[in-house]
Amino acid sequence: LSEAADLYNDNAQYYLGYIYFEQSQIDKAIHYFKEASCFNNELAKNNLGVLFKLGKGVKQNIGQSIEYFNEAIRQENDPVAMFNLAHIYYFEEAGIIDIDKAFDLLIKSSQKQISYSNILLCLVAIKKFKSTDIKRIKKELEKIVQQQCSLLLEKIDYFIKSYRLYSPLNLSKINEQLSKINLFYYGTKVKNYRDVIKKENHIRIDINSRFYEGLGN
Repeated sequence: LSEAADLYNDNAQYYLGYIYFEQSQIDKAIHYFKEASCFNNELAKNNLGVLFKLGKGVKQNIGQSIEYFNEAIRQENDPVAMFNLAHIYYFEEAGIIDIDKAFDLLIKSSQKQISYSNILLCLVAIKKFKSTDIKRIKKELEKIVQQQCSLLLEKIDYFIKSYRLYSPLNLSKINEQLSKINLFYYGTKVKNYRDVIKKENHIRIDINSRFYEGLGN
């Protein structure tokens, strides 16, 4: 991998970054993620976005985080970066809120089967349309999207009912839970950052965890 990385193979650089990250050598992980990012590797860009957002191994810089996410989206339409960027806009993590941008990003991300995007899309829709009433959401949504409307409504309706988001208490709980989600490429999988770095307990990651999402081919 090192030889391939020295020959500017961005996949090798990304995997070296992942290996060093798993070994808790964050400085080396960031070095190789940056190397891969220079060759437009969207997985590395997303991971750098998360690390800069949380200030892990680097000085926290939300602006730099947003730039990495935006680059991954511009170059590869990366759905994980879309979720992470929408997360920033929805939870005002950069000091600003942009529900419209978050909504647009999550529509695209949810179409790529990023499961967390579906529930966050519901929260954004509720905030955007100021209602948990699916009929009202449908009316408002039809003004914005045409062909996608039916599928989006199906998802939103399902999650609103499943999580009982019409209850202020449930809505608050889901908001709190989602506020702690930062999706990180972990090898060939996607996982919440808090679930892959538990150095204080020295917990080895279970590769069969149900929280994993495959990247497909």
